[in-house]
Amino acid sequence: MTRITKNKVFCFIAFMVMFYIFYSLLNYFFYALEAVYRAMISGVLTAIFAPRVQKKGVDTQLIWIFLKKPISIA
Repeated sequence: MTRITKNKVFCFIAFMVMFYIFYSLLNYFFYALEAVYRAMISGVLTAIFAPRVQKKGVDTQLIWIFLKKPISIA
């Protein structure tokens, strides 16, 4: 598996974990909220906070809101 593929898998797993955390928190604090709305809100929050793989010229970078500098992927 190449480094780029590993980072894309990491992004996908991070997305799924963050979605589950956001959904669980919304389920705990806002139980009366419909499941569809919890899923939509969780999806939007996860899309904002999930890491991204971005191509800058020749280099590929992993960008995340919680990191100060992007990680360069060769």
